Amino acid sequence: MSDHEEALDGGPLLPDSVPPAWQRALWAGAGSSLAILLLQALGQGLHYPLLLAPFGASCVLLFVAPQSEFSRPRNILLGYGIATLVGFVALWLFGEQWWAVAVAVGVTIGFMCLTHTVHPPAGAHPIVILMGTPALPALLLTLALGLALLMLWTWSFHRFIRRERHWPFRP
Repeated sequence: MSDHEEALDGGPLLPDSVPPAWQRALWAGAGSSLAILLLQALGQGLHYPLLLAPFGASCVLLFVAPQSEFSRPRNILLGYGIATLVGFVALWLFGEQWWAVAVAVGVTIGFMCLTHTVHPPAGAHPIVILMGTPALPALLLTLALGLALLMLWTWSFHRFIRRERHWPFRP
């Protein structure tokens, strides 16, 4: 098996098979821009928002570090799920207290660590909830549709455009 085939199978990339930094930056920027464009365009067409601010940070991981543990679909889905639950529980328990944001972020990160589902951008999601006080059904729909589209685009981008098998990474 050649070095190139190993890299396509998700094995370690050898130094001579790693693309130059400018090429990695170009691909990461293009993938991220197109992901956000897709969410915005579909949201405009549906007259429904499909974009949350933390999705921009998720794109950093998905297109710059797709092999990272933090970029795994399980971490993304459960990380945002935990963050949403903690955010709304904190809102229900504490209301819009200024300190509740700090508590919710800390509890979210703690639970993500305990469940081995850390996705750093999800750590910002309780801030969105506590500072914006969105309606639960609307936020859940935005989150579910937005994440589904983001992950579908990420998979398609890495598989069909980059012709890599780096996402989702399986240890």
